[in-house]
Amino acid sequence: MAESKIPLMEDDVEIIKKLGNKPGSENKLQTPELKSKFDEGSVLLKTHLNKVIGILNTMLGSSGSLLSGGNMMGALNMNGYRLFGISNPTDWNHAANKKYVDDAVETVEEYVDGKHLEASVSLPASGWSDAAPYTQTVNVDGITANDKPHYGVVYSGDTAAQLAQKEAFAAVDDLETGEGAVTFTCFEDKPETDLTVQLEVNR
Repeated sequence: MAESKIPLMEDDVEIIKKLGNKPGSENKLQTPELKSKFDEGSVLLKTHLNKVIGILNTMLGSSGSLLSGGNMMGALNMNGYRLFGISNPTDWNHAANKKYVDDAVETVEEYVDGKHLEASVSLPASGWSDAAPYTQTVNVDGITANDKPHYGVVYSGDTAAQLAQKEAFAAVDDLETGEGAVTFTCFEDKPETDLTVQLEVNR
């Protein structure tokens, strides 16, 4: 199993320092034995350096760069520093830059004046009428008969669940607004999966 962190070098690399000043001195080593001691210290250094390089190469991966992507293996503490160059999020779990957040807050403030309405509605598979065209009516506070909402499916669950939701939503052909209600219509096929639909009205 590969090392998970760079190890400390605990081998004694003061082998050369402990030798005598010349062959046959206080440690009684002759020339071949002295050479062997020099080699022993070098081998220890080489072995440790190769181990460290192997760990670093594993961290770098095939890209050869620590900054090219991948997965964090633990918490990241920025220690008071900033992150730069964050793009706009495209999914619920993406980080957002300050401009994106500021624009979103400004947009929310504009919604307060009554010119915009957003709502999420549930369309259970059991809620459709028995015969084609299949219909289902849901209550939506604030919507009027004159509104023409944009609408789209809200995905949830794993990939298999989302594919089923995509197929079910493809069967929804039309909607009609009333006072405080919306009626969805499927001309041919009845959705067999529960759906959550997001409505958006700009007046």
